[in-house]
Amino acid sequence: MVTMDRFLIGALISVGAVAFYATPYEAVTKLWMIPISVVGVLFPAFAVSFVQDNERFLLLFKRGVKYIFLILFPVTLLIVTLSHEALNLWLGDEFAVNSTLLMQLLAIGVLINSLAQVPFAMIQGVGRPDLTAKIHMLEAPVYLILLWLLIGQFGINGAAIAWVGRSVLDALLLFSVANRFLIVGKSADRWKNGFKAFTVLVLLGTGMLPMNIMIKSVYLFIVFVALIFLTWFKFLSQEEKAIVQKTLNLRAATNCNDE
Repeated sequence: MVTMDRFLIGALISVGAVAFYATPYEAVTKLWMIPISVVGVLFPAFAVSFVQDNERFLLLFKRGVKYIFLILFPVTLLIVTLSHEALNLWLGDEFAVNSTLLMQLLAIGVLINSLAQVPFAMIQGVGRPDLTAKIHMLEAPVYLILLWLLIGQFGINGAAIAWVGRSVLDALLLFSVANRFLIVGKSADRWKNGFKAFTVLVLLGTGMLPMNIMIKSVYLFIVFVALIFLTWFKFLSQEEKAIVQKTLNLRAATNCNDE
């Protein structure tokens, strides 16, 4: 499923079209280094806490999703909003014209897929890799059919739409399976999570709108300031705030000693 899209683009459109797809794809998917690093630490912690401490198991899961989101959402929004300018500066106007929407869609797909890495690692950590294998076996034919239809209809942008669709399906299935091993939250919490997801999609969708660079800069500034405010006063617990403050104090003390 990782390379199927490029094979079909080459077969159904042209080999030249693969370059317009693969270049932004390779750039955007470098963001996977962040969730891979996080879940690499979480995997053994999930395995231990699942057996010994259910409350810590749930806490690790929530924090894993939260930290990956807080790190990747600003980067994703930046890519979505400035993809045309970045591609034009990096590869020229032809790439900017052909690959802007593609890069925006792939960036959103990478964010969704990165969040899904947490339930993926958790399911592996509790000793049920068969479940993730079954999910991927279910997705493969659906993804192949979507790719074939959407590439024929929308070209390389169709491939990106199919890739994002598979990422959404993958995330929904993994989080649903993960809930079997978690303490089920209240229905109110689910509504809150749904509202948060809707808000994120609205912000990313707004960033995709055609705007001049000045309006884009103002938009990014407002969203980033709001995100910093919400992160500190809403998303972080008192324990997490204390860790951040301690880290900042240690760094300040180190800088003073160096001077």
